[in-house]
Amino acid sequence: MKRTRRNGLKIMIRLFGLLGSLNLFMILAVLNGLLGNLMAFAVPVMASVAVVKALGGDVLLSYNAIIGIVIACGALRGFLRYLEQYANHFIAFRILAILRMKVFQALRRLGPAWAEEKGGLLSLVTSDIETLEVFYAHTISPLFIAILHSLIVFLLVGFLSSFYLALLALHAENRNTMVTISHDRRILDSLADRVLWIEEGRIRKEGDVLVGKAFFEQEIPQVTSNPLTAQQRNP
Repeated sequence: MKRTRRNGLKIMIRLFGLLGSLNLFMILAVLNGLLGNLMAFAVPVMASVAVVKALGGDVLLSYNAIIGIVIACGALRGFLRYLEQYANHFIAFRILAILRMKVFQALRRLGPAWAEEKGGLLSLVTSDIETLEVFYAHTISPLFIAILHSLIVFLLVGFLSSFYLALLALHAENRNTMVTISHDRRILDSLADRVLWIEEGRIRKEGDVLVGKAFFEQEIPQVTSNPLTAQQRNP
């Protein structure tokens, strides 16, 4: 008799259905993990704010406030991560206990002789149940956390800067691409293979490095490849 492979999506939906009253713990795990990821995301953001302040940018926060925010975010990240893992493993072990009870109740009706003859199958069933711990403790909440975190960062970058840059950030995350923002053309010449010229929130020009270089020299002819020379000309 030919065995048909069960649909993975249907299996996953049935596994979701086993959560039952544990849905609240899963929601708590997702929320704690999401907040923890946002705390971790805030650390390099505040470091960038400190760099902008050091370069003379208009930053209202003091260095002490920036350092305090970084320390608080790091501490909250650890605490929220602990709560996320606690909720995930609480769910996983509760469901494992339920599944073990159901399996052994079904095997008990078959009699001890069957269990002796099918010892290998019994061991296989119990080991398969153990693998579900990975699904409930390390798969469900990270999936939702990744989706929600990407959505929040996309909206944050989109509203604060540009939705085009937000799309580039998503593309960079999926294609191992780095997005660099700089006013120094030497950095762009050495690192970039594609350039966007943005002025007053609008894209003026898009293309490869050569196109960007030609447009740059056309728009600002007095600026040469050496920024020191340009500074001397425009003190």
